[in-house]
Amino acid sequence: MAKLTLGAAPTFPASVSIPQPGGAGAEVVLTFKHHTRTELRSLAEKLDATPDLELVQQIATGWDLVDAWTPDNVRQLLENHHGAALAIWNTYVRELTGLREKN
Repeated sequence: MAKLTLGAAPTFPASVSIPQPGGAGAEVVLTFKHHTRTELRSLAEKLDATPDLELVQQIATGWDLVDAWTPDNVRQLLENHHGAALAIWNTYVRELTGLREKN
C-alpha cells in the first residue's frame, strides 16, 4: 500500500479514451498537471467560458503520441475528435478527485 504524503506530485499520467466515430475509443496517455482543490474549483467555474484548447493546455503537459505536444497539434486533436476535450476533462477530474466510474 502506498504511503500518503501531504504534498502532491506536480504531474501524473492517466489514460484517456478519446471517442472515435463509429468505433471504440482510442487510448492516449496524457501527462496532467496537479491542481489544488481550490484551483480545480476555479477551473470548473470558468469551464463554459474557457476555449477547449486553453483548458487542455491548463491541465495537461504532454501525451504519448508520435506527434509532439504543441498548441497546433492539440488544436488538431480537438478539431478532429469532437469528444476529446470532454473526455480529457472528465478523466482529469476523475483522477484528481479519486472518483471512479462504476461498471
